[in-house]
Amino acid sequence: MENVINHIIADTILLIHFLIIIFIVSLFLLIPISYKLNWEFLKKKQIRVVHVLLISIVTIETIVGVHCPLTILENKFRGIFVNTSFISSIVKEIIFWELPSIYFLIAYILCFFWTIFLWWKYPPKNKN
Repeated sequence: MENVINHIIADTILLIHFLIIIFIVSLFLLIPISYKLNWEFLKKKQIRVVHVLLISIVTIETIVGVHCPLTILENKFRGIFVNTSFISSIVKEIIFWELPSIYFLIAYILCFFWTIFLWWKYPPKNKN
């Protein structure tokens, strides 16, 4: 029973990880679009602060050479499981690519600077 619970927790962590990635990546495109279409919810400073904070964390982790805490936590809960659930196998294929780490470093740094550019070009609004 404990193994099943750990497996469910690991899958939940993986899905949260996936949603965070979707949030970060989607805002790269949605921020400029929101200004063109006057979508107020993406102009909120709180959302923009979370976005810049998350991409900063990802970039710093990569520069320093540490693994994402969510990945570490997920692996801890997986323990010695060899088999993965259907959901985790699909999500892992989407978010974990087998490329040299330099590609990720370059991509994250570019994304970080793109986020800073978006902050400058499309500044967040202070209103809630």
